[in-house]
This record gives sequence, C-alpha cells and structure tokens, in this order.
Amino acid sequence: MTRTLVRRWHMLGILLSVWLVLLTTTARASTPLAVAFSVAEAGHGEPVTLTITAALPLATTITVELDASLMVTASPSDCQSSAAQWQCRTTDTPWIGVFVVAFDPATPAGTVATATVTALNASATAQLVAIGIPAATATATTTATSQPSVTATMPSVATETAWPTATPWLTPTPMLPSAEPVPDSAEPNNEADRATPLGVPATLDKLSFWPLGDVDYFAVQVKPSQAGLTLTINTYLTVGLDTQLRVLTSDGAAIASNDDVSPTDPRSSLALRAEAGTYLVEVRNVAPTHPAFKTYRLEVAFITAPVGAPNPTAEASPAAAPWDSYHGNYQWDTAALIPIGDTVADLTFGCPDYAYLDLASCTVPDFFTISVKGGLCYSASTTVAAGVDTNLIVYGPERDMAAPWAGNDDAAHDEAGSTVLFCVPEAAGVLDAYLLIGQVGRLAPPLNERTYTLRVDRWLPTTATPTATTIPMGTGGTAGGSVPNNGGDGMGGSNPQPQPAAPQPTLIQRDTPLAGIQIEEIPLAQAAQPTAQPTILVPLSVVVCYDGVHANKSCDIDEGVAGVTVYVTDEQSGTVLAQAVTDPSGRAAMSVRVRDTAMLIVSMPSFDATQRVSARTPQVKPIMVSTVTPLPALLP
Repeated sequence: MTRTLVRRWHMLGILLSVWLVLLTTTARASTPLAVAFSVAEAGHGEPVTLTITAALPLATTITVELDASLMVTASPSDCQSSAAQWQCRTTDTPWIGVFVVAFDPATPAGTVATATVTALNASATAQLVAIGIPAATATATTTATSQPSVTATMPSVATETAWPTATPWLTPTPMLPSAEPVPDSAEPNNEADRATPLGVPATLDKLSFWPLGDVDYFAVQVKPSQAGLTLTINTYLTVGLDTQLRVLTSDGAAIASNDDVSPTDPRSSLALRAEAGTYLVEVRNVAPTHPAFKTYRLEVAFITAPVGAPNPTAEASPAAAPWDSYHGNYQWDTAALIPIGDTVADLTFGCPDYAYLDLASCTVPDFFTISVKGGLCYSASTTVAAGVDTNLIVYGPERDMAAPWAGNDDAAHDEAGSTVLFCVPEAAGVLDAYLLIGQVGRLAPPLNERTYTLRVDRWLPTTATPTATTIPMGTGGTAGGSVPNNGGDGMGGSNPQPQPAAPQPTLIQRDTPLAGIQIEEIPLAQAAQPTAQPTILVPLSVVVCYDGVHANKSCDIDEGVAGVTVYVTDEQSGTVLAQAVTDPSGRAAMSVRVRDTAMLIVSMPSFDATQRVSARTPQVKPIMVSTVTPLPALLP
C-alpha cells in the first residue's frame, strides 16, 4: 500500500513538473512585447524605423536599450533618454512606439546592432546590420582621368516612415554639382552648449536643417551699450520649411517664442527689449516635408529710431510689375510645364498681386514640371544675373513629401547659378518631375532686373558608359503639396538596369566631355517586382477639429486643431506605414502603397481616436473633439 502511494505521488510530481514547463513555454511564446526594424540592413546615416508594440497594462514602464553604434534621430513622446537607455511609459493598449535610428558614420561595415526591449517579465530583441554605404545606393566606377568626378542620381522614392539620407560625398576641387545634401557652415550647433556665436547685427545665409532632425542654436551677444534697444530675430525660408523660434537665457530659461508670422506665413519673427549679456536662439523645423537641399536665412538686428526727417522727393511713377511669362507658378499645383532642350529666359521671383505685399521686394519661388523617360539622364541648370543666387531642387511625382532626386545651390565656388544631374531607371517609364527654384537670401529690388535663365537637357557622358551595380527595389512613397510662402524668400526596379545609352540623334553633346562619372542609382517604386503582389497607392485625408467655436456638430474652417500626429498602420502586420502632423486647418494628407485588400488603421494617440479603413474605399471620417471644459483651458 505504501509503495503504491509513493509511486502515485512520484507520478503526480512528474505530471506537475511537465505542466509547469508547458505553462512557462506557452507564456513566453505569447509574449505581449515585440520589436522590429523596418529593414534588415542599412548604410551610414540612413534612417531606419524601429517599431515597438506592447500589449501591456497602461502606465507600464518599457526599457529600450540600443547598441552604441545607433544614433536616435526621433523618438516617441512617451519615451525619455536615461544614460544609455530609453524609458517609455505606455499610454495606450496596445502601445506602439516608433524610433528613427541611423548608424554612426564611423561604424564598420558588417557591424550587427541590437535593440533590446524589456517590460515586466517580457523581453524582445531585433538586429540591424551595417553595410557601410546607404542600402539604396550603387556606385559605378569608370577609368580615372584628369577630369573631376560628377555625381548624378536616380530618382528616389522614400518609404513613408523615414526618408533615405545620403552619405556625404567629398568632391575634389573645384567643387562640382553634388546630389548629396551637406550640413551648413554653422554646424555642429545642434546643442545649446555648441551654439554658434553671433554679434548684433548679424545675418547668416544658406542655413539648413540637415541631417534629419537637426536643431540650430545661436549665441547672440548684446553689449552693455546696446542694452535697452529692441532686438529683432527673423527667419526667411525655402518653400517646404516651417521654422519655430525660441529665445532662451544663457541658463536655458525660455524668454519668448514664435512659430508662424501669420496663419499663411511659416516664417518666424520675434522682437524683445534686450539686456546686456548672452541670449540663446533656438531654430527648429516643424514642417512634415523633406528638408534636403532646403535652406533658410537668419537675421538678428536692433530697431533704432530714424535720424531726422526724410527729405521730400518727387513722387515716382510705379515700377513695372516684376512678373515673367510664367507668372502664377509659385506652388506645386500651378507648376509650369516647360520643354526639354529649350532655354527659358527672363525669369523672376515676383510675388502674386496681393494688396498686402510689396511687389518691389517680395519674392516667391518658381515651380516647373518636365516629362522625363526611363533610361535617360538629364541636366538642369540656371544662369543668373547679378544679385540673383538660385537654389535648384528636383523632385519626383510625390513632390516634397518624398526625398528629392537631386539638388544644388551653387554650381561652383564663384558661381551663383545651380546645376544638377539625374538619371531615370529604364523600368520607370514616362513620369513627371518637378523643379523647385528659389532665391537664396533676400533679393534686393528692382526684381524685374534680377532675372535668371533655366534650361533642361538630356545628358550623357561621352567618354565612358558606366554600369550600375545591383540594387534592391524601393518601396512606397507619399504624395502631397505645399502652399506658397508669400512672406519669405521663396528659396525655394527590382531588375536593376545598367546605365542606358540614349538614342544618339537626340543627345546633347557637350564641348568638354565629363569623364570619371559616378552614377548613384536609386530605384523607383513604379518599377515593381514582376512576381510581387499588385499594390495600389491609397490617398488618405484626415481632418481634426474642435467644435467649440460654432458648436454645430461639424468641422468648420476655423475649428481645425494643428500639430496632431496621425499614424497609419497595417492592420495585419502592425507596421507603421505613414505619419503626418495636422496643419493649421487641422488637415493632414498622406499616401501609402499597399495591397488592394489591405485594411488600414488611422490613429491619433493624442485623442485616443482610431478608425479602420479599407484600401479600396479610403474614407476617413472627421475627428471631432469635444470637451466639457473649453479646449484652450486644457492645453499646456
């Protein structure tokens, strides 16, 4: 009897142990924590999305540990950096956190970086491999000659979650057109303790927000003899930038801030009574569009009283309006179509005929569009009159909601005109390209005498035909537009193909051959995988409003809520496909490329709002916010 009981207890113990093992294994297999990089490998400086999904209780702390080789360029608002870790606190369930990271340029190729996420008793890891150069870039080498090298780029379509960042290219002397955006001359000044010192008055031109996520700091010195004067700080912008300006004390306390000069003018402007000492000026870009090749100007000055009364002068006759034959092409939707191979002359940056604008000094950019063909290369260049300094950026059909194809400010150190070279993959077919041309800095009147000439040609190196190496297929892209900046400066496939030889009768042959050509081939999403499942481009338009103005249960034009982050995710995989921030009217526009059977989740975590949308019928209902207490009282 005793032996039987012992034997039974022994068997029961074994069964209990097996049950515990199975329970533990099952719990681990169904862990509520997941982490994934958007790609398996990445080049130096190339932004990669790291998405964390947590099905955990609210207010749970999540620890994110990243390899030292990874730089964080964007992080969720629920996360804060602490030493070598990030601490995140869940505000929703499931909670989705999106980081944008990039490899440090000094990272050796082949390095495997690990991201580890832990919370409660769960953990998850993901790995990313460094390949040394951007994954979307292939470089072809030709025989070296005495001619300096020139870079031409293929059109690039970025993914919706992050734009590809080009690796800085060191050009020989003299500097030739570069398709690589580079940091401005004031860098590195992206931290308060590395602020660029400025006296007053001071003007800095050709500043940029590059690399992605860049913030600029300047230390303005006010002398004791200047105390009591009114200090003014102004920004002047390329179309597609939107500055946010803050003035801080030397110890970091905020004194004043400004986002937009007006609801239709994204420039920033501040005026304050100056005291002797040092002020920190912080300039950020809050535009949702890609900042590559776009520049801004910073002016710091004092307002002084006029000395004496002006001498009376005879009333001058009004000057001729500074408009060219393409007047009205100052935004994406009114871009003027120009032919390839013709010289477009006598162009100006004249503003629209609005009563509140000074037509003698106001400037806006010019937008042009051209029809390009796959398998051909093109050159676009400007020649300028004295006083004109152009900035030329080439975009694809997605306009500036995707990374630009190429861009250039100065064609040479002593030349204010611009020149860019770009090639279109043969599989792309026929598509539209856009040229955004603007004046760098503020243009002195009279505008109608400050003209420039634009010419776009087919281009082919006559001494060598390089062959591009194999590259992966691009994915996705967004479409969108931009409104004119009337108050600012107006600065504006899967089967890789070898570099094509264009039909000889239509080529423009140059007197001086360009040898030693480097071709950077960046694929287009239009060149789809033959075996891939068909996808469609799904446009999404979101409206967020606060019905506290008219209380009529509808979103009126003056009830939009600006600055709300909107996410679009794939319902099946949970992948973040796109994100945008609502404009002053409360609207955000995005496009995602997905299967036609896909279901999308549109979410606004700020208001705990989500909608399920079909890719075939992408209709998003307006998000109407209502509160018991008036909304302004709830805002920080």
